[in-house]
Amino acid sequence: TASDDDDRFGVSVSAVDYHHVSSVSVGLDGDLLVSSRNLNTVWCFDAVGDGSLKWTISTSNPGASDYAFERDLDAFYTPHDVLMLGDGRLLLIDDGSSRPGCTEGSDYAGCWSRAVLYACDDAESKLKLQWQFEDPRGLHNWSGDDYWADGADAANASNSSRATASDADDNFGVSVSAVDYHHVSSVSVGLDGDLLV
Repeated sequence: TASDDDDRFGVSVSAVDYHHVSSVSVGLDGDLLVSSRNLNTVWCFDAVGDGSLKWTISTSNPGASDYAFERDLDAFYTPHDVLMLGDGRLLLIDDGSSRPGCTEGSDYAGCWSRAVLYACDDAESKLKLQWQFEDPRGLHNWSGDDYWADGADAANASNSSRATASDADDNFGVSVSAVDYHHVSSVSVGLDGDLLV
């Protein structure tokens, strides 16, 4: 909930950020892809024609989703930075902060953030995870200086806090080189087709 009072203009505002649109991008055929962080949902709108909703992918409301995840573990939570690649696959950030088990009571054991690549199988109405990159240490290991896997002291933390990953997979046409500092926050496609995480 956000509120703001401004005596200069006599304005009082109170709002609930129930869906939090976290990204908007242009997909194939000029469609608009919209991700809602708080609703764990991605929508595709026909931006060229009448603006109608073309499809929905939702973790929070599977009944409203046009696609089901192939496995429960493949589901995204708190999505943002959704992109559609030229071949129709979806690339997005699964922030994971609303994932089941991602609570203080569980010592955040269910928390993890990742970049994911999905193929949309229209015939089966399935979303199939084809690739992912996540911090290999996980968020549940975060506890100040203990987070640094090599036990580096604070003076060396800036050099030891990086988890570097490289992945080239001919099966999916994915080539990735990324540095993650604890939270994957964006993903894009480079000029040569590489995924930039």
